[in-house]
Amino acid sequence: MANRFFIPGVDDDEVEEHLAKLAEFAGRPIPAPDERVRLIEWVHDGVRWTGEVGEQMVGYKQRVGYSTPEAALAILPAGIVMGDEEKQIAWMERVTDPATVLAIFPVEPWIVVTDKAPLGSAPSKWENPFMAGLPTRIGFFPTPGE
Repeated sequence: MANRFFIPGVDDDEVEEHLAKLAEFAGRPIPAPDERVRLIEWVHDGVRWTGEVGEQMVGYKQRVGYSTPEAALAILPAGIVMGDEEKQIAWMERVTDPATVLAIFPVEPWIVVTDKAPLGSAPSKWENPFMAGLPTRIGFFPTPGE
């Protein structure tokens, strides 16, 4: 976890100026120091996504299928025991997006800004910026002086 607010690729002495530009790009006000969001989780199309400043987005989607015990060994964690017959199993599939989160702006709908065009060249399935809706989890940067 970052111990202070930052924007990836931006020098410390330019962070506030760059934050103002990102807020304008996102159509949001500049968040106060105690409202600066480090990460959010949200659900989109059945995938629980996590966006964290400075990181690529990652999600998990539940999958359900039928499997024989032999086939299940390839996808289930070690130690799970199945009987001899085919059974329904569920597992979490990890999905990723190559865009790096640059900033997250609070207040519904929450807005995420990434390094996809026009701010960068990362390929991404998401627009830039995009609305993440209502988060299921929120993490804030520490307030200066904490």
